[in-house]
Amino acid sequence: MKTQSFQRKIEIQNLNGNSIELTLWGHLAETFNKEGIDALEKPIIIAVSSCKVSRFRNLFNLNPPLQVIRQPFKDKEKEKTRNRFPLARLLQQIPKTYTGVRFTSEATITGLSTTREWYYKSCDTCPLKTEKNEDVYQCKVHGPVANPINRYNFKAYITDNTQTVMVTFFSPKANDIVGIDCESLLKSLENPDPKDFPDKITAIIGQRHIFQFHYNTNNNQGPPDFVFNEILDKPDTPKTLEAKAPGPHTEVKTEEPIEFGQSSKPLTISDKCFSDVPATSNPGDAKPEQETATTEREMVSVTGHTTTPPTPATTQTSSKASASETTHQKTAKRELFQDKPTDMKKKKKE
Repeated sequence: MKTQSFQRKIEIQNLNGNSIELTLWGHLAETFNKEGIDALEKPIIIAVSSCKVSRFRNLFNLNPPLQVIRQPFKDKEKEKTRNRFPLARLLQQIPKTYTGVRFTSEATITGLSTTREWYYKSCDTCPLKTEKNEDVYQCKVHGPVANPINRYNFKAYITDNTQTVMVTFFSPKANDIVGIDCESLLKSLENPDPKDFPDKITAIIGQRHIFQFHYNTNNNQGPPDFVFNEILDKPDTPKTLEAKAPGPHTEVKTEEPIEFGQSSKPLTISDKCFSDVPATSNPGDAKPEQETATTEREMVSVTGHTTTPPTPATTQTSSKASASETTHQKTAKRELFQDKPTDMKKKKKE
């Protein structure tokens, strides 16, 4: 004898006029006193609890879609919190609803899935896995591959304070988590085994980051899982200025040294520069009456094989003094303070 179950469908309506259909099963359906309820004074108030909702507005998905932002933020700090939802809530969603959407979560890596290999040999043109056929690697799209590329492909578990989810890490994004690319890691191992996880990968357990990931829309069985995109809390690498070699049209400017004429005599400072009477280096070279009366006085006199400054227009020089200048290089002496020429001649005559 088959076990029979009774059900009764009733329609209830709220004060706003919205109606829903309520299905009663088993004992509730059998003992529901429809006649007694109809005899009650209107309006009849009924309270219903502990129900399972199977359909809402003709939709079987009770959870409304998450309000997501599909375009990334230019601001790095805003991007760290874009589409930040608890992992427990993400597990309740339909993955294909969020195709192409990235989510973020601050979580900790709690373990690795060691039931599968941690790297594979891919095509050198695309990331598809190659199949080895008679010592020749074959890509389903590009055919024979002479030099296949080793790529990361391992699964890890991350958890926040709500739930734990599985995330798949692929090259080259997985380099930031492991700290080394797959090719370099394999070269550092003596006998690499795709099923034997090296220390570099097992060391990621316990790392806490701000992860960015998206739904694995190819998974049709079991709870939703995700694919890793990047970590958003990695330190910025400082920008370095690279030294560029000069091109064929680049002009290279070099600083030329400043050359000074060598002097046979050292530079000297006149010890009588503040005297009213000009001093001469050799008193016998010229008489006091034949000294040049100048309108400018200089505090420092320079001796050496340098060009003698031109004589001002107001200077009167005797023929004898001019002849001595051409034959002897003498120091040009100029007084700091100017006196009247007439007074100077009177003093010299006295």
